Amino acid sequence: WMYRTMAGVSAAEPGYRKVLIDPQPGEGIDHVDFSHETPYGTVRSAWDTKTGPMTLDVTVPANTTAEVRIPAANRWAVTEGGKPIDEVDGVRYVKEADGDVVLEVGSGDYAFAVDPVLGDLGSAQAQAAAFAGDVDDLDVHGLGAIAKRHLQSGTGLMRKELGGAWRLRGLGAKEQLIAATVHRALAGAENLDRWTRTYTERGTIDAAAAEELRDALAGIERSLSRASSSLVGAVATLDVPADEILPGDVVRVKVALKNTGKRPLAGVDSSLRAPAGWTVKSAGTHKSTAGAGSTLEHAYDVTVSKDAAASMADLTGSVSYRYGPGTATLPLSAALMVAPGVAIDSVSTSPDPVGAGEEVTVSTVLANRTDVVQSGQVTLGLPDGWSTPDPVAYRLDPGERTTVQDAVTVPLTVVGRAAEVTVATGSTTAERATGTIAVELRTLPTESTDRVDLGDGASESAHGLTASEHSGTNVEAGLTRRYTHSSYPGGWFEFDAAVPADGRFVVRIVETFDGARHKTYDVKIDGEVAHSVDLTRSEGGQGTITHQFVVAPSASTSDGTVRLRFQDTGADYDPSIADVWVLPAG
Repeated sequence: WMYRTMAGVSAAEPGYRKVLIDPQPGEGIDHVDFSHETPYGTVRSAWDTKTGPMTLDVTVPANTTAEVRIPAANRWAVTEGGKPIDEVDGVRYVKEADGDVVLEVGSGDYAFAVDPVLGDLGSAQAQAAAFAGDVDDLDVHGLGAIAKRHLQSGTGLMRKELGGAWRLRGLGAKEQLIAATVHRALAGAENLDRWTRTYTERGTIDAAAAEELRDALAGIERSLSRASSSLVGAVATLDVPADEILPGDVVRVKVALKNTGKRPLAGVDSSLRAPAGWTVKSAGTHKSTAGAGSTLEHAYDVTVSKDAAASMADLTGSVSYRYGPGTATLPLSAALMVAPGVAIDSVSTSPDPVGAGEEVTVSTVLANRTDVVQSGQVTLGLPDGWSTPDPVAYRLDPGERTTVQDAVTVPLTVVGRAAEVTVATGSTTAERATGTIAVELRTLPTESTDRVDLGDGASESAHGLTASEHSGTNVEAGLTRRYTHSSYPGGWFEFDAAVPADGRFVVRIVETFDGARHKTYDVKIDGEVAHSVDLTRSEGGQGTITHQFVVAPSASTSDGTVRLRFQDTGADYDPSIADVWVLPAG
């Protein structure tokens, strides 16, 4: 009876139509081989734990099925005939319960085994798939999008290494080869954890979401560490500072080998490689034996090149040790965040405000954060339609601050509001800053050839205004105005305007809004489109925006009078005009 109980053979259904095989290992017993005759034939349960995790040979008679319970951490840890159970015909995974993996099998002979390494790799793969979904679901804005793409890329690399380790284990590859792949995956998980923490500290990704990501990564790292320990009893890591570093800095980096095995690892050696132009020097004593249950560290001083660009700089290396007859080499990698050597402290503009066609000076205060000379160029980014000046060169001694100035001419075709200017010393986000150029378009200009006060009957009549059927007038934002009516797309209104007969001029428009709106429409001169308006107001409530466009002299303007038509295009909100001024442009 004892062997029958430990073999775990019983009838799951009357008459053994369905068999239950539920091995019960006990202290002092490392193998059982039990057979039982049923009306359908012989049922056999033979398990063995003498050489490590359980192996279980099962025989199920014809015309019956069996529920087989195998003590294992998870479904991925169980193989049949050397293959993961998901790849075996006739074996169906049911569930995990009470420390067992529950399977259902048909009649036949089966050779089950428990492989903890495969179980850990399978668990890590499942956790990594869930982690990838969580990264994809991150709700980010602005710089968070860059952080998300970085985490997605790192997740893909980690999952690729995990898949490779799983395949190698299933093929029965050498443990050293599997271990190398496992350690690459582990390094990827650790890198993702470090960057998740860094992005959280910068406020780039949500702290609660980041905490969940780091918890998931901790689970992946635990699974991989168990796999590594089972394979060679060693876990290799590359410890680098999470904070930003600067060109010319010297950074202490540590290669660590944690020996979780039961015997010392001898002949330990390590190497570290940095980007071109950087230097790596060993620091302190590099011991060559990692005792059982201890961690050995090799320190290196890494000097960042003086001209290092702001970037993610990869460090790569390896740890090797003698294991059995050969030498195992485990890869290492980590990334350092190189910050710009030159900081943009502030951006200002003068005069403030500035008119259309006038010159504004953009002043950028730069500071050298390093102990070495820094040089480069300041470039400006301006709105569409603005002319961008040439870059301005700078050279800064260690710790020096200076102001770099550049002149910008405000175009004549412009919107009267703050225009964003981007100042850059390089291509990364950390090397950019923004300022604003306050463009002012006066609504009582000092000189003009004409003014049309839309919504004012006398002014409209004096300028011969005509309009589409549903065009109307009222008061909006405190001003009389005329609109084409957004409920009736394609509306229009037009009128005569006096213009300079012998030179350029601008048409200045005061537009009213009843809220946040996007407007697109055409302004025609004597039947030809002279300007297409694309104007957005983000503020709520009523308000106005003044904008203008420049018109070159032509045959149609040579008589000093033009017909201005505001034509709704039906795409967005309609034109709503309070005033139109015609001004000489010189």
